[in-house]
Amino acid sequence: MVIIEHITSAGTATPFTLRLRLHSKGAHAASVMHKKGADVLRVISVFLFSLFVMAQASAEQSQNYEKVVDAVAFKSKIVGTTWVYRWRDREYVFSFSPDGSVGKLNSWSGVSWVVDQPREVILDAGSQQMYLFFNSEASSFKTVDWDGQRATGVRVFEDYQ
Repeated sequence: MVIIEHITSAGTATPFTLRLRLHSKGAHAASVMHKKGADVLRVISVFLFSLFVMAQASAEQSQNYEKVVDAVAFKSKIVGTTWVYRWRDREYVFSFSPDGSVGKLNSWSGVSWVVDQPREVILDAGSQQMYLFFNSEASSFKTVDWDGQRATGVRVFEDYQ
């Protein structure tokens, strides 16, 4: 009977430990490859997401620009106009002054106005605001008055332009 002896010295591998070590190295290499693949996928995902966000931001900026242009055009339609305000079966005359104040109605002497967006004006009395919602021709509006009552208004004439 012949016995094959494996001569090993400290630090050398036996067939079993060598196989185990090679398997471990292979598994590590596969893991590294998997991580590199995942990293590439992550980079691509971040890039695509960034492109999507930039496209959305560009579209949003374009819409904001259009809103601003439309609001300025609307302001030019109503600045210098005089209106009859109907509230509680009474009529009051006021105007949109070019300096952003409300004119002709003494009880609104401290009220300012600003176009918030196309066809929408905010009357600001400091602690209170009233929103006027205009029709497409800018010839009438509807609102809820300072006290919560519905009110309307119609354009009478232009006097500052």
